[in-house]
Amino acid sequence: MVTAAGLGRLYPRAGEPWQPGAVHLATHPHSGAAEWGELLGGVGKSVLSVPDAHVTATVDVRPWLDRKWAAILAHRSEVRRERALPAVLARLPGRTRDRVLGTEYYTRVTFAPDAPGGLRRLTG
Repeated sequence: MVTAAGLGRLYPRAGEPWQPGAVHLATHPHSGAAEWGELLGGVGKSVLSVPDAHVTATVDVRPWLDRKWAAILAHRSEVRRERALPAVLARLPGRTRDRVLGTEYYTRVTFAPDAPGGLRRLTG
């Protein structure tokens, strides 16, 4: 949990406690989830998504697709499991796979130590 970084007694040898102001969580926007839904629906899975307005950062990762794909393939046992996401991606034509993996989306969540669970709100 992100708020644990501010709890000095939890990990006393980890250094000075600090409280992050926010964290970016990986997500999928509703507008882009349709393609993932089609890919995953064939193996009985679904994709969770958020309203597009909740996406606060979009990153073009196409320059690093070779490395990203190599990292996915490094999970060999997952690539061999028919319903696992790496296996689904491995069966796609390269252009389709590059298109769905080429952009990453994030939602920024801010934290307040006095709020329940430390969660404040989504920011946009």
